[in-house]
Amino acid sequence: RPMLFIASVWLMALVVARSQLVGFTFDEVGAPAFAESFDWNRVTESAAVHLLNALFTSCIKRAGFHSDLAMRLPNTLPYVAYLIAAIDLGRGLKRPLALLQFVLLTLNPFLLDFFSLARGYGLGLAAMLPSIAFAIRYLRTDRMSWCIASWLSGMLSVVANYTMLNFFIPLVLILLMITWHNGQQRSVR
Repeated sequence: RPMLFIASVWLMALVVARSQLVGFTFDEVGAPAFAESFDWNRVTESAAVHLLNALFTSCIKRAGFHSDLAMRLPNTLPYVAYLIAAIDLGRGLKRPLALLQFVLLTLNPFLLDFFSLARGYGLGLAAMLPSIAFAIRYLRTDRMSWCIASWLSGMLSVVANYTMLNFFIPLVLILLMITWHNGQQRSVR
């Protein structure tokens, strides 16, 4: 699927360019400020603090990088994982449907913004979509390793952005029910 690869490279270039060229928004200013003096005791002070983003931003600042792009790298780089998962989700589909799915998952302007801002939304999405892809692989193969990978990726999405709990709790419940059902089917055989 060379077309999807080319589109992915183009989209990644767009996200990187936006990360470099667009000035910091009022909402973003808090993340680098919090990261300046990162303290585990202050993590719960504000809902605007996205833990994983703050931790990565703090490491970047301590390494001496202070540009807009550097502050946004924790959300820009994970876009690669999101793109890979978007392509992977289309594997079992016919080419036109796979392309449509890819377009729907990647071309939303608001979604692209999440990956070019210094917030935790991009990190959360970049862990959520692979979690879904792993869950689908688990459904297709019944290999428990895919189920565990889905749970771990889902947990990572929650640490990146607490609103991902709205995704993670149903994911866990569904995968537990499927695992229980599969176990019941095996015991009947």
